[in-house]
Amino acid sequence: MRRFLPLTLSLLTLSLLPRAADASIYIGNPKLTVRIAAGTGLTFQTLTLDQAVIRADACAPTALNSGNPIELLGIGKLLPHSACAIGVETGDLLTITGVGSTGGTFELELAVGDLVRTLVASETIWPDSSVSKAFILELAAPGWVTESTLGLSNGVHTVVDAQHILHDDLVDAIELDSALFRDDNGDGVLQSGERSAGRLD
Repeated sequence: MRRFLPLTLSLLTLSLLPRAADASIYIGNPKLTVRIAAGTGLTFQTLTLDQAVIRADACAPTALNSGNPIELLGIGKLLPHSACAIGVETGDLLTITGVGSTGGTFELELAVGDLVRTLVASETIWPDSSVSKAFILELAAPGWVTESTLGLSNGVHTVVDAQHILHDDLVDAIELDSALFRDDNGDGVLQSGERSAGRLD
């Protein structure tokens, strides 16, 4: 039976550090970087999640001292557990802004649900900082949105919200095609070697 463990309760206080240069968000420890897969003819400038909480689903419930709550709340916080899914709670709203290569700007206001990816193999997660691990959650797949699809040109500003004809397709692209990778050097950038090593989900 799989159980949700809110790692943020026993980890360091969450810190959200948006970086306009590569439109990514860094979350907590273990470190999770949420990045946007490349579009076509687009530069992403900002990425905002209405809520950003790292999530790990344990492969099985933790049982210490016959499940004594005091033991679970005390020593249990210091012990590792095997996670079968890792990802982020979004607050059901993800906003992306950027510019087109030939001009024009865009804002995508997408009702994206929690992005928690089921792992091919379980991952040992330490709820304190004794063992540092880093992952990258890449939103959608490369080429998922294009300048022409958004109808961008010089002086045009496109907003895709819940009423826009593109909204559901873009939400599906993120919810269905996002992928989790190991961030070997913890730099928050998906290097070619890390991509070629394969996704974890």
